[in-house]
Amino acid sequence: MNLIFKNILPLIFSGSFFFSTNAQFELEIFNTDNSGISDNTVRCIEKGYLYNIWIGTDNGLNWYDGLAWTVFNTANSSIPSNEIRALEWSKQNCLWLGTTDAGVAIFNGYDWVNYNTSNSPLPSNFIRCIKEDKQGAIWIGTVEGLVRFYQNTWTVWTIASDGLNSNNITCINVDSDNRKYIGSINGGLIFYENNNTFTKYTILQGGIPDNSSLQIVIDNEDLPWFASPSGGLYHDNGAQNWEIFNEANSDIISNGLTSLQMDETQTFYMGTFEHGIIHFVPPNSWEVIDTANSILPENHILSLMIDGEQTIWAGSASMGLIRIRNLVMSNETIVNEQSIYPNPFESELTIQQNNLTSIQILDVAGKIVFATTNSEIEMSTYSIDTHSLQSGVYFLTTVAEGISSTKKIIKK
Repeated sequence: MNLIFKNILPLIFSGSFFFSTNAQFELEIFNTDNSGISDNTVRCIEKGYLYNIWIGTDNGLNWYDGLAWTVFNTANSSIPSNEIRALEWSKQNCLWLGTTDAGVAIFNGYDWVNYNTSNSPLPSNFIRCIKEDKQGAIWIGTVEGLVRFYQNTWTVWTIASDGLNSNNITCINVDSDNRKYIGSINGGLIFYENNNTFTKYTILQGGIPDNSSLQIVIDNEDLPWFASPSGGLYHDNGAQNWEIFNEANSDIISNGLTSLQMDETQTFYMGTFEHGIIHFVPPNSWEVIDTANSILPENHILSLMIDGEQTIWAGSASMGLIRIRNLVMSNETIVNEQSIYPNPFESELTIQQNNLTSIQILDVAGKIVFATTNSEIEMSTYSIDTHSLQSGVYFLTTVAEGISSTKKIIKK
């Protein structure tokens, strides 16, 4: 595992750290050779309970708790298919997953429920996306129509029955008013306003740059952003006025976007077909992580997810799962930088940060297993004897300059 700054020159080597003048980050790769992941094609990634993550691949479903891997496949469980294309963690703490050939499945940690074209109104067993709305309704995008499952009732919308421009539904997201934004292949965008009416936007009727979109995020102003496979990044800046970022009018490196995520600071991350991961801070700060300037194993990125620690997880087309931590762009300022080492740890954990006033360690059940206050913290570096802790996942919460921060830590 190495810490890499974006451009390789100028470069100074020091231990396991690399330094240059631009973006800095720590990148780690999980593949079938060095981890318990079941396949190197990672189609989808989802946050689970606490900081656990779920990973959908072409050869099974994976659960990773930061320490150990658990694989669910048709040989060892009742999962209906090994080819996973969509994941959604519901408010009921159940995992919904979509497959290419067996419809949707629901997993509560013990039992599996499967809905397919034989036992439900699903129009296709090929599921491309799943999203839960504010009321708890599950919206499902298939290659043969849009589906809603709510209070055990199925509703299906298609070209034939409801005038959609495409049955191939790729992505769904929900704003704070429970309005739905729906993307498709070659059918433009669909806006659903909770009154069973659709507003459709296409290149010719609506002014969007591409009739296909692969992912949608909602920003801090409750406005949608769209990742296009050929038209770049675009968003509605109010009243369907589209602001477009493409190779012709911005420093975006590619118009071919596969995935899109936004962190809590409204910084955007985009996966691409052949240019790695794009990092964008509006209005005009662009950087890229690719195979030329980092140890990124390949430039074809299929999926992205940002977890509760603001860690970026990326799924590659053939080289495994990628974790990117501590990403700071060249024009960002690090304020009161924190170091926690080693992590994973064995007998001692050290926290280095100025003006620390409180330190706590909690177990996965939320029980405080260690705590100290500023009267005991005399220097910017504080070491904790961890011999009494059992192996497993914990959460370290620190307070410095009135700002609280929580990080996942692992005892070997």
